[in-house]
Amino acid sequence: MNDFLLTFEYSFESEMVEIHLDNHGITILHEFLNFIGQKKEAKLSIDANTLSHEKQGPDNKLVSIVYWVYKESYNDRLLTFEFVSKTNELYIHINKSGVSCLRTYLDALYDEEEHHHLMTSDWGGKELSLTKFVDSSELIHHVKIMSWTS
Repeated sequence: MNDFLLTFEYSFESEMVEIHLDNHGITILHEFLNFIGQKKEAKLSIDANTLSHEKQGPDNKLVSIVYWVYKESYNDRLLTFEFVSKTNELYIHINKSGVSCLRTYLDALYDEEEHHHLMTSDWGGKELSLTKFVDSSELIHHVKIMSWTS
């Protein structure tokens, strides 16, 4: 069992992705974003060996693997979440501007138990992109990042 909290969960009821983490989980994601942000193009994954195994949302499904696809050549800000329910995989397409956006929300969570909502423009937000890359996936319009620091 991991001594930190870092889960990616899909909520079928609200059709959103929830990211649950504590301070150690925030640090792990920061290190991962630093690493992927140094690449020009990359496809990396976080699997069950890195992720926590206890889901936080009672009706949620734990994502088994998270693929991070870094696309430096994408002109606009890119931060797209796509879920493939058949394989229980989450794809996050991101570029430098998307990394910066995600870091901002992670930084705000250190030492505070709170949450942030990231949404596409279709759902009244501006943080998430509407560009879909994986044919068999569902574009996620709402991501909730929740900190459990106490």
